[in-house]
Amino acid sequence: MQTSELRPPIWLLNRDEKGKTPLCKTTEYGREDNMRLFIEHDERITRDQLMLADNDGMIPLMIAAKNGHVNAMKILLEHYPDEQISFVAASKCTDLFEKFKELNIVS
Repeated sequence: MQTSELRPPIWLLNRDEKGKTPLCKTTEYGREDNMRLFIEHDERITRDQLMLADNDGMIPLMIAAKNGHVNAMKILLEHYPDEQISFVAASKCTDLFEKFKELNIVS
């Protein structure tokens, strides 16, 4: 298998002027269909790519919570939940962490 076969499509890693990847953008708008496409369709997407933060230091899970997209949060938490929750807890975003508690995502 060639190295290029292990890399995700380059457009999934593209960032806009705010550092948002396509996954960040679809999460921001609650586009669950596109989120599933990005996350589940391509086996080459890794944990690190799901955890890419934008220029404000927010990963897609935080963006979904900030915008009230509960189903988007659930989709994201189907993949690497411990790492994502740990990132949010360490980020000192207490308002988002409180929202997770309200939704019984963390205790």
